[in-house]
Amino acid sequence: MSLKDYSTKALEIELEKREKELNTPPAQLENPDFTELKKLLARLNQEMIDGEEDDDAKQWIYEEAISAVYGPSYWVWLKERSR
Repeated sequence: MSLKDYSTKALEIELEKREKELNTPPAQLENPDFTELKKLLARLNQEMIDGEEDDDAKQWIYEEAISAVYGPSYWVWLKERSR
């Protein structure tokens, strides 16, 4: 089907729907799983004790926390927003 097969109104409705989706982050998971975040924090703590600093630690923690709370759908949503 071609775009010319749709009315202007139908296209405007679809565009509004897509814009709303892009501006609405995924819902938080009902039962977040913090297992991987806990593992990461334990590893980073041990690295600090051992004198090994990870310059990206804050970013790793952020990403793991987002994944725990929102699940992988968050990263799909964020990627779509970046287009």
